[in-house]
Amino acid sequence: KPKTKFTFGTDWKPALLKKAADLDIYKKLILMDANKIPWKIFQSNSINFIFSTMLYWLQDPAKVLRELNRISTEDGLVAFSAPMPDILKVTSFSFLKKYNYPLLNRLDRGRHKNWKRHAKSFAWWKKVIKKSGYKIIKYSQFQPALQIAFGESIVRTYLKAYEKIFSAKDTKTKKVLYAFKKEFNKENLCLASPFLNKTFYAKTPKTYHAFVIKKIK
Repeated sequence: KPKTKFTFGTDWKPALLKKAADLDIYKKLILMDANKIPWKIFQSNSINFIFSTMLYWLQDPAKVLRELNRISTEDGLVAFSAPMPDILKVTSFSFLKKYNYPLLNRLDRGRHKNWKRHAKSFAWWKKVIKKSGYKIIKYSQFQPALQIAFGESIVRTYLKAYEKIFSAKDTKTKKVLYAFKKEFNKENLCLASPFLNKTFYAKTPKTYHAFVIKKIK
């Protein structure tokens, strides 16, 4: 947990804001649709640092970057991540499609289609960032391809079952849920532990961009 809290946190889903509140790293949480520009709640030149993991998910990232420029202070920073085109090579959809797997859509749940829509090259982002009045001051790549494959095959396949358990009202079922969740997370942590090894991590291909950009005077 950071020593200093973020001044604002935003999302358009109440459930995600509730989860954010549990983290206790935001001074104020705001329910808003970032696609609806301008963001009247924020004054121009008022925010010195902005962090986002969903900028690429919005309808028009270029338009959103211009709005971020408006609310950023002079020399304001924006840090964000976005999927790379190579992510499409490592999805369950790409692997199983070759074998005509009959339940492909049920397993994928539209994720491959979404990634195809959002995954952009470094050159694309560089052009958009410059047009929006920013310059790149730091760039890296992360999220190994194997982590994407693990996430799709291990976690997402259980989402429907999770919904049933989480909707339970009785105390006994909830106790079983938390016991299951504890063991499930423990096993996931074990399977993900190789990625904590720097040598192993370095040699695996990456699937996400990580940008830190600065507002141009």
